[in-house]
Amino acid sequence: MHAACGYSRDMTSRVDGVRRGAPEVGAAIAVATASVVPKVAEQERPQPLRVSAAAKRLPRGRLDGVRRPVVSARVAVPEVSAPLAPMRLDVPVLEDGFTAEKAAGDLGSFITPAHVDSPASTQPVARSWKIPWKHTATAAALTLVAFGSAALVVTYISPKQAAVAQSDSTPIPTVSATPTAAPVAPGLQPLLDQFVKSHQGGWGIYVKNLQTGATASVNATKPMTSASLYKLFVAERTLAMIDAGQWKLTDSVGGGSGRNLEACLRVMINVSDNACGRALGTKLGWGKQDKALDLEGYTDTTLLTPQQTSARDVGYLLERLQAGTLLSAKSSAQLMGYLKEQKVNNRLPLGLPAGTIVAHKTGDLDGYVHDAGIVYGPKTDYLVVIMSGPWSRPASSASAHAELSKQLWQYFEQ
Repeated sequence: MHAACGYSRDMTSRVDGVRRGAPEVGAAIAVATASVVPKVAEQERPQPLRVSAAAKRLPRGRLDGVRRPVVSARVAVPEVSAPLAPMRLDVPVLEDGFTAEKAAGDLGSFITPAHVDSPASTQPVARSWKIPWKHTATAAALTLVAFGSAALVVTYISPKQAAVAQSDSTPIPTVSATPTAAPVAPGLQPLLDQFVKSHQGGWGIYVKNLQTGATASVNATKPMTSASLYKLFVAERTLAMIDAGQWKLTDSVGGGSGRNLEACLRVMINVSDNACGRALGTKLGWGKQDKALDLEGYTDTTLLTPQQTSARDVGYLLERLQAGTLLSAKSSAQLMGYLKEQKVNNRLPLGLPAGTIVAHKTGDLDGYVHDAGIVYGPKTDYLVVIMSGPWSRPASSASAHAELSKQLWQYFEQ
């Protein structure tokens, strides 16, 4: 259980995440590059290996979510006449105890000889074009065809291509969805304002009465480090693939998880299992899902490193899940069941009467502490998303979350 929740023996507090790469990653990448880049004649000016902006960030500590390895030293490769192709952002995660050999193997999955053009490929190729321009009628017809094709591309094809997500296999909603405006609950906004005023730190809060639709919020559209809340969006995209018939719950997840999709979805949500979070995110393609998420109305959310979201986006996902409009009826019930089975209950539930049903998901990473869910009360059901941080002492955040949860319960139910 401790391993599933992201505990480690050398930690003094719970961190729901994965360990960052070690300083040896620079040497590891050097080994990898030497094994996969073909040798070419040495030139006067070596050109450094191009590394994506996402790959250059490797903060210290333990992570909840997915971080890519950092390149601590610039690795030079011989200059060739053609530029290096850009690397994919979805690079492998280097975990505890990785070695140079393991890194070399992992790097081989996204640095291939195809990224470096061979000297032979730079030689110009002579081509001759023989078109029967003798006949004026033929020339005119070809000209009309060319202009017609260009008009077709501009008018019909290009706009459609721009709306397609980066992955052809990703189900895309046909109509863009955006959260609808809701009335402000009287007395609720002052409650949130006073809470934030009396508690230092960064806050993103979104609260909604699911019976009346009244809302209140603080910094609800401010993107923040998502921590394990990213797993809600990974779960939604995974179940969308299943609803579309492209995947099955019995399919293997891969990535060393040793589970199928159904088993991984469950533990990724109810115990925030990071191995399954990484495996499912890799299977989906991480940033390849951002276009689909944006079209669904999650405009503050990205699954690229560093993963971010907002209180409003998380609240919108949960609201649609509760209404049964997020996925198919079967998939919606499945995801809601996982949230109600939540085992990490040291925040929102602490402020609620014993036995209160709450479907929620937590997140912890680098001092950011979140909890988001739906509380089922005797008078009304309400949605609450609390994103907070960074905290200098994350352990002290639980009491603040519980305090706000208690105040909200008293507001809605008493």
